[in-house]
Amino acid sequence: MTQDIAKQEVIFFQPSDPIRGVYNLVLQYYLEKPLDSLKIEILDGQNQVIETFIGKKAEGNRRGQGGSSPAVTAGLNDFSWNLRYPGATTFEGMIIWSGRPQVGPKAPLGNYQVRFTAGNYSKTYPFSIKIDPNLKGVTEADLKEQFDLAVKIKNKESAANEAVIRIRDIRKQVNAREKEANDAALSDMAKAMLEKLRVIEEDLYQVRNQSGQDPLNFPIKLNNRLSSLRRSIETGDARPTSGAYKVFEELSKELEGHLSKLDAVIKTDLPKLNGLLTAKNFKTVADTKK
Repeated sequence: MTQDIAKQEVIFFQPSDPIRGVYNLVLQYYLEKPLDSLKIEILDGQNQVIETFIGKKAEGNRRGQGGSSPAVTAGLNDFSWNLRYPGATTFEGMIIWSGRPQVGPKAPLGNYQVRFTAGNYSKTYPFSIKIDPNLKGVTEADLKEQFDLAVKIKNKESAANEAVIRIRDIRKQVNAREKEANDAALSDMAKAMLEKLRVIEEDLYQVRNQSGQDPLNFPIKLNNRLSSLRRSIETGDARPTSGAYKVFEELSKELEGHLSKLDAVIKTDLPKLNGLLTAKNFKTVADTKK
């Protein structure tokens, strides 16, 4: 490290352009002393923030180690971005076969920026994601089409998983109210509504999955099929096939059917249950839609 570098409290070094599918974006920065926090933001060509990474004083942030959060330790540190957008919404205990919903779509080729903020220090550098020169017969337009479809699938994954979260939140509240009220009429109404929600949830997610091997024994459901489709189109760098679009259309229609049923239960059955709860002076069930 040169004497000039040592005189500065914070330095963020200009990154090299990464090659899609070959190298991550590697970021290096120098801290004269440990910091309480710092922030690294990745922006697209329209100056929209893609992803924000916060580094804080915490166990696991080690000097010189790139990872999910930037290090705040003194000296020369590095951090890497995997050139992917944020992944789909997930929920605790979710087990998916042949898919990784938590991993986002590969970023397309083009111009980006990285912004580094630490205290009063802020520095922004442009960079570009380049195509792998070893790819043959693949164009920038092909990779943009791959990205666009992957984003659409990811949004459907999120919609399916958010519906499961919504159902489970309502079920938890209903069970609590039913136990508290100890009323036969309310219990019958609650059980009827929960049965409708159970059917929808089990169409969206394989609820019997308890370990990574369970999908071998139980058929995958809609959210898993969506995740598997996205993984298949992002295996390698190429334009999506016509078959991929057809499967996506079919899965999207199926999802809309399940979401319509869920909305119907929420709009029809839940108000009736809440009316009975109110009449009996109990707290109502809230629909905290994600």
